[in-house]
Amino acid sequence: DAIPLAGTGLAFFHVPSPVEEPYMDNTHHTHIDMNGLQLPPWFDDDNVHLAVTGRAYAQLESDRNLFDRILRKGSVFARMSPTQKADLIERFQAQGHIVGMCGDGANDCGALKAADVGLSLSEAEASVAAPFTSKIPSIRSVHILLREGRCALATSIQTFKYMALYSMIQFISILVCYSKGTTFGDFQFLWVDLVIIIPLLTFMGKTGPSKRLSKRKPTGSLISVPVLSSVIGQVLIMLGFEIALYFYLTSRTWYEGPPPQKEGYHIKSSENVINMLTTSTLFFANFQYCCVFLAYSISKPFRKSMWTNIPLVIVLIFIYGVNIYLVIYPANWLSNLLQLDLKLPQHYLYTIFGAAAVNSIVCWFYERVIVMYLFAKLSKH
Repeated sequence: DAIPLAGTGLAFFHVPSPVEEPYMDNTHHTHIDMNGLQLPPWFDDDNVHLAVTGRAYAQLESDRNLFDRILRKGSVFARMSPTQKADLIERFQAQGHIVGMCGDGANDCGALKAADVGLSLSEAEASVAAPFTSKIPSIRSVHILLREGRCALATSIQTFKYMALYSMIQFISILVCYSKGTTFGDFQFLWVDLVIIIPLLTFMGKTGPSKRLSKRKPTGSLISVPVLSSVIGQVLIMLGFEIALYFYLTSRTWYEGPPPQKEGYHIKSSENVINMLTTSTLFFANFQYCCVFLAYSISKPFRKSMWTNIPLVIVLIFIYGVNIYLVIYPANWLSNLLQLDLKLPQHYLYTIFGAAAVNSIVCWFYERVIVMYLFAKLSKH
């Protein structure tokens, strides 16, 4: 029910709960003098909302404390001047709110510019002041904008996390090789960057927004518990698997390490790069880049499923196929180019596949269960 307050330009709305009768107390009809305004006791009812016109807004500005209380109860602000619209947004911002504004005319330009998020519903004057312009003259554009914005923010966070993990995986791999006085060759570094990382990052951001708008908000800061726990946890998982595979390889009776360091030794010399440890570490790291990528390709609640991004799916299948081909039986020209040691036993190559599969499951579980559970818990607070 809407109860107008005589001579004020105000109307109080009561929204009855399912278990109560409509709220029709006679105090609704009491005339309220705007000079020395005293609010009735039912004003603090959570089910009461306020509509304010421009005339009432101008009269209320003289009493700041009262005005702030009415703003917190306000649900409808109508028939306001351009200056009042901009002032209203600034007052809400002063209370700590993030304010959005939709407008379709020149009289909305000030408010669109003052708002944290301005959306113009026309391509006329308002579009100049607003950072976003919709060709659909409907407020359903707000729904689209929120979904796109949350998708973009979630994608940016995931891209940052993936780049951090890519660097850490490569760093761990190099440390493992350095422990035996060897390292990756130049073409091995190029292979990782050009064949694996760049294609994945190119299509990672092509996944569209979810069709439903979630009640939860994506993480807005890189320095936050969900982001840091995700990155640190995944780094520890990758480190654990790399070290485990290293000890497993070096403890085999058939293992042949890098040549001993002699006078004139150079760490990137061909005879020093081509060894079982470097080749094994490269093979496993290639799968780890894909493992963590799958773990970070989170869809719900802000993005569509990764499988709807067809170019990304094709690239991912291609990269997995190339990695498997590289491990099992690479062409001579490719093994020579990448300086691979092909003396690794067949049963050990299958061990790499098994370790990569388990690594992928652990990464996925940690990111999709533990980190997401932590994020959901923090979102409630």
